[in-house]
Amino acid sequence: MIKYFSFLSFFLFIQFNLLSQIPSLGIEDIDPSLMENANSVVLEEKIKVEIPEIDKQIITKYRAVVVFNKNGNQAVNAYEAYDESIKVKEVRLSIYDKSGEELKNYKKRDFQDYSAVAGGTLYSESRVLVADYSPKSYPYIAVFESKVESNTTAFISPYFPVSDYYSAIINSEYTIGAAPDLEIKYKAINNDENSLQITQTENVINISSNNVKALIPEDLGLSKKKFFTQVLFGLNYFSLKGVKGEGKDWSTFGKWINESLLAGTNDIPETTKQEIIDLVKDVPTDVEKAKLVYQYMQDRTRYISVQVGIGGWKPMMANEVDELGYGDCKALTNYTKALMDVAGVQSYYTIINASNDKEDITENFTAIQGNHVILALPQNDESIVWLECTNQQVPFGYIGASTDDRNALVIKPEGGEIIKTKKYELNENKFSTIGTVRLNEEHGIKVEAQMTSSGVLYGQHYGLESIDEKDRNKYYKNYWDYIDNIEIQSIEVDNNKDQVLFTESVVFDAESYATEIGEEIIVPINVVNRSNYVPSRYKERKQPLVISRGYNYQDIVTIEIPMSNSIKFIPDAIRIEEDFGKYEFLVEKINETELRYTRYLEIREGIYPREQYKNYRSFRRKVTKGDNQKIILTK
Repeated sequence: MIKYFSFLSFFLFIQFNLLSQIPSLGIEDIDPSLMENANSVVLEEKIKVEIPEIDKQIITKYRAVVVFNKNGNQAVNAYEAYDESIKVKEVRLSIYDKSGEELKNYKKRDFQDYSAVAGGTLYSESRVLVADYSPKSYPYIAVFESKVESNTTAFISPYFPVSDYYSAIINSEYTIGAAPDLEIKYKAINNDENSLQITQTENVINISSNNVKALIPEDLGLSKKKFFTQVLFGLNYFSLKGVKGEGKDWSTFGKWINESLLAGTNDIPETTKQEIIDLVKDVPTDVEKAKLVYQYMQDRTRYISVQVGIGGWKPMMANEVDELGYGDCKALTNYTKALMDVAGVQSYYTIINASNDKEDITENFTAIQGNHVILALPQNDESIVWLECTNQQVPFGYIGASTDDRNALVIKPEGGEIIKTKKYELNENKFSTIGTVRLNEEHGIKVEAQMTSSGVLYGQHYGLESIDEKDRNKYYKNYWDYIDNIEIQSIEVDNNKDQVLFTESVVFDAESYATEIGEEIIVPINVVNRSNYVPSRYKERKQPLVISRGYNYQDIVTIEIPMSNSIKFIPDAIRIEEDFGKYEFLVEKINETELRYTRYLEIREGIYPREQYKNYRSFRRKVTKGDNQKIILTK
């Protein structure tokens, strides 16, 4: 009782009356160095989080930001989300001109009330209050203030002193405190330069950040979450919409999810059980059984976001999915697991961060994390087959770029375990092209190209199977946008799900491809897979060179020329190799009317020193130059 009283006394001492404050710092007082590259500058920010009880969280915010141009408007962040468990008690936005005179004042009744979900969501409880201010001139100062109460303490928003590029801060303060028995904890990430000042008593954490210059995005750099300084927060004892939980470690946390959120959700109708039993009764191995069950699920369901349940974390009942034929990632994964259980195949519900940035579940900090759910099937050799249950076209065992090669939380009956998902290696990520290019007397070309993709690159192409002819034609004209006057003659695709290979066979014509200059005919040699990509140039690179996945492209193309032409010039072979990749280019004369063009481009995954970025840019320039080489014919 004494500790609890001390906690409350502390917060009474540090409380600040947010509403109706006027920014004390004017635009003229800003250090010019902070305005460099800045679309906005946070003059002052104060965030206070109070968690006096396991089922009570109070968040108070004050944020004064000067906006210099329309690109800085997003830094105002004048919104608050709410649902049945989150109440917006107070919210206000005040707008001032550069001299400090108030221009507009939005009270709660002036905020627009919107659904907080996308059009693909069937149902969600989430809504958002937004102040829709359209500035008439710049700069201006926006002061946003709010107070929100929630009965959920499982989610504590991370603290990002700088939340976006091109935004600087003068002063930002964050204070969080919790009742002692809840055991508050935090983890600072990307704080290598100690830009945060952090102090902690037993129950309260104070963080401040001052005079931070605007960050600029850089090609092939780190993602925001791997580059921006942030602080994660959690409680060892928490409440998720009335369901009390424990998360001292991932094992404990996973056991809580299994027992409190998943238990009792996997019943399916007897008719469906019998169908699964009949489906797998003569199948000898678990993998073969799992393939049949997975296809059964894909044939009967479709993905629709349904953000209901306990904080959006409890899946729909499996029998509801069976009846309705739809569900979100939680529901479809849970349903697939229920079907696997009937088939006698062991599987585990798995929580993961879905993004192309390989965002991990943080291994050494236990708190609610993740935005997606997949299914893990353990194998006898200790490997795991990972199943994406929300996509009805994806092959068995294929997860692709959004969930590959990252830490995931596998929920087992005995508790949670962090396991890394499949990594697609360089030799798996292939795109190969075999083709024939026939040059005619009028300098047009007829092209037959067969392109096969695998690994992560498969995921970039297999969607072509499900689009109509018009959109496919448009896709290929954009794909070969360096060729004018393309007319697509035929397109055939083959999706080999067993081998996870996608093959595109395309025939097209293009008029006036070659250029006649006097007696010479200039023909760009790379018709089917030309790269014109050169990364942006930076005067002073800040970030390392980041290549998130390795891949390789290989082309073998026969060039046929008219009998009336002769070959005058063939470019020399090229071979370039660096730490981060390799490029090879070769044109060979087969006979008087045929040439063979071969090309190989390999890019290697890695995080390289920032000094290598200049070398990589030079490498890509050389690739572009090689891909734009030409042969010369004469009449």
